[in-house]
Amino acid sequence: METMKLHNVNESKRLESIIDYMIMDSRLAFYIALFLRLNVKEDITVNTFETDGKFIYYNPEFSKEHDTQEIIFIFAHEVLHCALYHIFRLAGKNRVIANMAADYIVNAILVRDKIGKPPKSVLLSEKYNDSMSFEDIYAALLREAMEQQNQQGQTGQQGQTGQQGQTGQQGQQGQTGQQ
Repeated sequence: METMKLHNVNESKRLESIIDYMIMDSRLAFYIALFLRLNVKEDITVNTFETDGKFIYYNPEFSKEHDTQEIIFIFAHEVLHCALYHIFRLAGKNRVIANMAADYIVNAILVRDKIGKPPKSVLLSEKYNDSMSFEDIYAALLREAMEQQNQQGQTGQQGQTGQQGQTGQQGQQGQTGQQ
């Protein structure tokens, strides 16, 4: 882990000790084997944790809010994104929806395998689980988003009569919002 340009040295040391703990836990051997190929780097420009397949970037303010078991879950979460090639499978897709699809699968696997403790904010669903592929969940989420846009568009198209240029404006905005 880099020690230069750290904004929070104490948090960096805490994360290093969590990594040491993970190395010693035989249940995490698969995750550690992959994890040790990545570099962990503090980055205050990210909101939470993220990976590009080479680094796991973390925001120390976010990591401070989570206990050891939640950090284990988060590290394993980022590792699975790499293991499942999610970084490459996002190409050409709506990034927000694709990230959600990838998160549903990764989180379901980690919960099923009892890896760490999921933070309260993670995406979990019985509907979207580890029995589905990333592509299947993405397609379902995209359909739902389009249906929701269509419903919003229909509401916006009704508009108020007598105000030229206002009718349908809200519906048009909804159609471009998710693309």
